[in-house]
Amino acid sequence: MSQTLLDERKSQVHRIGEEPFAMACDRPSLAGAVSQRACVFCGSRVVLYPIADALHLVHGPIGCATYTWDIRGAISSGPQLHRLSFSTDLQEMDVIFGGEKKLEASLRELISLHNPKAAFVYSTCIVGLIGDDMEAVCRRVAADTGIPVLPVMSEGFKGNKREGYTAACKAMFRLVGTGDATGISPLSVNILGDFNLAGETWIVREYFRKMGVEVVANITGDGRVDDIRRCHGAALNLVQCSGATMELAKMMEEKYGIPSIRVSYFGIEDMAEAQALKNALINSPSIVPGIGTFLSFWLIGLEDFFLLDQSVTLILALCRLEGVPVEKNNRILEDFVIQILGQIYGITEGAKASDTNSISNDFMTRMLPRKYANVMMNRGLHKIVRRILPFKRRSRLLPVGLGLAMSAYNAYDRIVAVGQLALKNMGKLRQDVSIGGDPERARLP
Repeated sequence: MSQTLLDERKSQVHRIGEEPFAMACDRPSLAGAVSQRACVFCGSRVVLYPIADALHLVHGPIGCATYTWDIRGAISSGPQLHRLSFSTDLQEMDVIFGGEKKLEASLRELISLHNPKAAFVYSTCIVGLIGDDMEAVCRRVAADTGIPVLPVMSEGFKGNKREGYTAACKAMFRLVGTGDATGISPLSVNILGDFNLAGETWIVREYFRKMGVEVVANITGDGRVDDIRRCHGAALNLVQCSGATMELAKMMEEKYGIPSIRVSYFGIEDMAEAQALKNALINSPSIVPGIGTFLSFWLIGLEDFFLLDQSVTLILALCRLEGVPVEKNNRILEDFVIQILGQIYGITEGAKASDTNSISNDFMTRMLPRKYANVMMNRGLHKIVRRILPFKRRSRLLPVGLGLAMSAYNAYDRIVAVGQLALKNMGKLRQDVSIGGDPERARLP
């Protein structure tokens, strides 16, 4: 049977192997074809649903609430209120005479029963048509109950699913800035666009905790209202699903000056790159400010990232064992670590007195271009080998195994060298730290 495709949909479909990947996204659904996107209301529910301690009330016919019940199965580490589906269940008489009274009565009853931290009220197509004043109803109930009651202007006919993301971000932004941000670490982030479908948010949060970075708010996987209210105190927004929450990140940057970056947590390489970008912007992967930038410069090969990370961890551990105080914002310790790495990685010579600026400049002008060239050459050679070698795919893994073995041997050798050089110069570091010396005096001999 021949397959046909409407001309208007061709740019939205990609067949593997036939042409380069170039697909048009964020387009309205095409009449007469299976919809590639859901409605505005569905988009808003996708984003807001995982906020676990909030009440989610759908103002509209029961079918809308049924359609989006437990929409993604987002996991919560505490409250489960988000998994209950509430609707005003508008009937014919409500459409004729208006549904505001029914909405207000529903809100008051549900808030008294469940004591949520906030309530989101979703507008649907029929509500947009009959003109219920959701803003006024939400304002009255919020004043009487003392919790935020937030209208989500998500009438389905306004556009496509992406428009629903924007409606959700605008509703959430009303919460941002209403909480107390005191006590938040300067090394802090918000995680945007991860919905904790299988507990992945918990894994990412644990990575950050081990690196000494505070996660202020998950937006919205395993989310909490109070966290969102104070998330304006974070130093950086990490945006994974840029389509769903990039609008919120832009609003927060405009009002509160919080920068944002797009990241991905899919796979080891994406995770490593995301961590390095975060390090570069908030300027610390663990306890030493400035090392994050150094790491991100080197992050062209995955092995180098983990090798440097382990080297920094080793130096800090040796400092603790030798009685050198390891504190945040210690410029002397920062320079010590960078100079150790500079010598081990061949950026500076042991006999040459170099400060961290000269090390960075030498790296950017000499070693970084060389590293890029080597990476491009390796990729080209791999492609050539795959084309000319006739043996089976499993046999092709042999060079990979040898490469991994050599990388492991080199990594061990280099980390040992880092430890030896750090111990050799630990006495001078202890002296400089104890007298509060000038960082210029903290250069290695």
